Amino acid sequence: MNNNEIKNLLNSDELSVIEDKISSACKTYVNKEFIDQSVSILRRQISNSGLGLTNIHNQLISKKLAVIEFGIKFYNTSKLSEGSPIDEEYPKGEEIPKSLRSKVISSQGLGVCFGVISRWLHL
Repeated sequence: MNNNEIKNLLNSDELSVIEDKISSACKTYVNKEFIDQSVSILRRQISNSGLGLTNIHNQLISKKLAVIEFGIKFYNTSKLSEGSPIDEEYPKGEEIPKSLRSKVISSQGLGVCFGVISRWLHL
């Protein structure tokens, strides 16, 4: 598995359809600007999952609706936890008012929850 094979998966029509459905349902967008930087992280996650790229590609096709449903639930759950003590980046007593904080744009790509999805695909 090399970088180009992973980039091909990230840019595949099958994944794009899934990402489009999730981003549309969640009223957000897919940021593909950092694909090059996420390849090495994704390679480790794929290696740890025990799934090959062909298997992942086939699962994106055969379990598309289930992956979309999972992605929507994952996104909505992560939105609910924003601002929780787990996500807080300022020490207590040194908080910056939300109105003065910079807006953070996060990337919710395949690698964000790949380990969870890959284990789930084994079911």
